[in-house]
Amino acid sequence: MANNEINYKAIFEDSPIATFLLERKGQQIALTGYNRAAAETLGNISPCFINASITQIFTNCPELLAWLETCFTTQPPVSKTTRYQEDRDKTHPGLKFVATYLDEDLRLVHLENIHKQRQAEEDFRKSKERLELAIHATDAGLWDWHIPSGEVIFGEQWAAILGYTLDEIKPHISAWEKLLHPDDLRPVMRKLERHLSGELPRYESEHRLKGKDGKWVWVLDVGKVVEWDEEQKPLRMAGTKVDISERKRMETELEGLNSDLEKRIEKRTRRLRESERSLIKSQAHLKRQSEHLREVNNALKVLLKKSAENKKEIEENILANIRELVQPYLEKIEEKNLSETQKVYLGIVRSNLNEIISPFSRQLIARHLNLTPAELSVAKLIKQGKSTKEIASLLCLSAKTIETQRRGIRRKLGLIGKKINLKTYLDEMIE
Repeated sequence: MANNEINYKAIFEDSPIATFLLERKGQQIALTGYNRAAAETLGNISPCFINASITQIFTNCPELLAWLETCFTTQPPVSKTTRYQEDRDKTHPGLKFVATYLDEDLRLVHLENIHKQRQAEEDFRKSKERLELAIHATDAGLWDWHIPSGEVIFGEQWAAILGYTLDEIKPHISAWEKLLHPDDLRPVMRKLERHLSGELPRYESEHRLKGKDGKWVWVLDVGKVVEWDEEQKPLRMAGTKVDISERKRMETELEGLNSDLEKRIEKRTRRLRESERSLIKSQAHLKRQSEHLREVNNALKVLLKKSAENKKEIEENILANIRELVQPYLEKIEEKNLSETQKVYLGIVRSNLNEIISPFSRQLIARHLNLTPAELSVAKLIKQGKSTKEIASLLCLSAKTIETQRRGIRRKLGLIGKKINLKTYLDEMIE
């Protein structure tokens, strides 16, 4: 038995899971044991606290104290997720406490650090919001297809492109198949099958769908398998649909011009052959040919200019939508009585929004400054006026790490040994 106790104690001490023991002694609950992992995680427990009341140990955590007391009124394992405050200046975000019943007066409590999980969930939420904003700005329709059942979740914009509402579209793959143009059905299905079989890395198709008004709408349909079953068979596929009718119309017009040009050239060629017998006639014909080619060249220049103007108009529409549909609401939020943390996050939202509407800003900064992704993040926050402590809090890094990155930025900018304010320099260099 003595050997078993020694083994159990060694396992308890060396366990990577932060664990401590609580025992009810009369009217108080005392700490009767803990392992090294618990000491490292909590930071403020030591041998002098053995048999001390938990009210002396967790003085800065009244919510945790109340929960630990309730753990002695129940037998099944109970859990509590909270922020544990070691002292006034040090807080551990996202600690999960789990209490297990050992006997009437004894509880085993172990801890799990879920801060990274929460941070990952928050990062995913922000990425999803940015993606939805970008997709909304480009008028793309979303779809999500559960392959075995055939059920499809269509986005509102997906239906709106064809003039329908979501209530008018059956959420099934058969509804999409019925809308396909008969001439496009086979090639579209072939591309889809090649992607599902793994032959193509993604599905991409330009085809026609029948609108509610009976007219055919050209769309660019792009998707990819995002989930597989246990047998590695495609389980779920998602993608977007964009209306490209205007582009197709312009392509058709251009093809018509090219066809007309080819016919004219062919006709001119025949005349040239007929005119070879006469030098004078040949020269006159060549002159007309040259004039015609200049006309065609001018026509092509006009078309190219029109295409560039259309692209510029699309970009201006996207920017206008952002300013009219997003920024006014951000300004209304700023008028609210926000906490400092909320103001910081609102500033980050504005910064990310600027990146979306200025697609070349990241490449421009990286090209001129030669910064790493981590240094680029720190540089942007410095430009926003954030202190080292604030940056460290936002990026979940130590202040020492931020200082190291600041020195690295100054070195790459050639500012070492110079009395130049880093924020001022970044303001002048990064528009």
